[in-house]
Amino acid sequence: MNYKQACWAFCAGFSAGVSAAVLFTPQSGADLRRSIAKKAEQGKDSIREHAGELRDSAAGWLKRNRASESASLVPQQSQPSM
Repeated sequence: MNYKQACWAFCAGFSAGVSAAVLFTPQSGADLRRSIAKKAEQGKDSIREHAGELRDSAAGWLKRNRASESASLVPQQSQPSM
């Protein structure tokens, strides 16, 4: 599963969980709103964490790619033929 699919799966699961909580909760309205706000905050934190990991991964990939590009641009010395 790639990153984009994982994000969509997370969003779908999060939405389904919130919907189920709203429909089946024995909590009062105020308690329910606090619970939803808490879960939304946790989801936001999770997204930020994964976005940071993705950013770090992309930065590492770019750094490695640029280093290999630079190495390939250095002229190679030709060896004399015998």
